[in-house]
Amino acid sequence: MVMMLSEFWQAIVGSAVISTIISNLCLWWHKKNDYKRDYYKKIIDHRIEAYQKLSIYLDSVWTKKRSTALKHETEIYSCFENEEELIKARQLLLSYCPGIHWYSEDVYSNYYNLARYLVDTLDVLNGTKEEKTVQAQNNCTVLNDYIADTICKLKIAVAEDRISFDKVEDFFNNQKQQIARAK
Repeated sequence: MVMMLSEFWQAIVGSAVISTIISNLCLWWHKKNDYKRDYYKKIIDHRIEAYQKLSIYLDSVWTKKRSTALKHETEIYSCFENEEELIKARQLLLSYCPGIHWYSEDVYSNYYNLARYLVDTLDVLNGTKEEKTVQAQNNCTVLNDYIADTICKLKIAVAEDRISFDKVEDFFNNQKQQIARAK
């Protein structure tokens, strides 16, 4: 009888120890997942903020408007209406540029193409780059088609990214690929 009582207490103590170990492992696993989930939320928040800024940039710089800047009324991108608009567009570009590392590769490459054309135009106006008939280029159908196509690709890439913001692992994998290509 004493032996059975001792085995009984050993079983109780043993199951209590096992229960404590399992409980602590579950707690550790939960805390680890909570930290990862909170970290991913912050990543997603930063990406959303960067994309919101990109939308503001696109809406304020790369929208078409009717203008008489080229003597006859025509439709041009608002940033090319006059030098003041170009300077304002460059300031917007610089203020939104710090968020570029939150963009996917597709979004960044199309954003870069638009930004490069804007900067090249300013460089010509400031005399730091040789003029290649910028006024003709700005009014050129081919260039307008190129810009419109780039904006369309950018908007599609932004929409695709918004759909997959929750796939943070994919975002990290793309970042790793970019790092590997840069090396």
